[in-house]
Amino acid sequence: MFCSRDCANSWKVGKTRSKKVTSKCAVCGNKFEHYEKIVRRYCSRECFGMGHKEWMLTNNPFRGMSHSEETKRKMMEAKGNFTGERSFNDYTEDWCRVRVDVYRRSGFMCSVCCRKRCRLSAHHIDYNKKNNDPDNLIALCDSCHSKTNTRREYWKNYFMEDYKNVKPV
Repeated sequence: MFCSRDCANSWKVGKTRSKKVTSKCAVCGNKFEHYEKIVRRYCSRECFGMGHKEWMLTNNPFRGMSHSEETKRKMMEAKGNFTGERSFNDYTEDWCRVRVDVYRRSGFMCSVCCRKRCRLSAHHIDYNKKNNDPDNLIALCDSCHSKTNTRREYWKNYFMEDYKNVKPV
C-alpha cells in the first residue's frame, strides 16, 4: 500500500510499461512509436480502417463464396422460407401505413417484453408477409423479433394463444 496516489504513480514509473519502439505503418509507410509489448501495424485509426478494409477484400477466406445447394436446402427445412437473400418485394403496397398502425396500437412498446423507447418491428404472426390483418401483426423490439426467427411453430402457437384475447389499450 502507498500513502497517496502520487506515491503509487511515482513507484509505477518505468515498471509497468515496456520501452518504446519505432515501427513503419503498413498502409502509409510513416514511422510511429509504440510500446514494445503492444503489436501495432498502423499509425492511426484511419490507416487501420483502410488496411483492414483492404485485407478483407484480398484475404477474406469467405470472399466470393456462397452457400451450397445442400446447405440452402437444410436452411430452408430449418427456417421454412430461406431464399438465400432478403426480399422486401413480398410486402404489400400499404405496408408502411399498416406497420405504423401496429406500433400505435401497441403504444409504441414491445408486445412481449413491454420495453419502450426501443426500435420496433412489425411481426407477422403467421410469417406470411402478405397477410396484413391487424390480428396477425404485433410490435416487437429487435431482441424479441430476432428470437421469433427460430422455432417458428412455437412462436406461432405462442402468439396465437397468448394474444388471441388481448385488446389494445
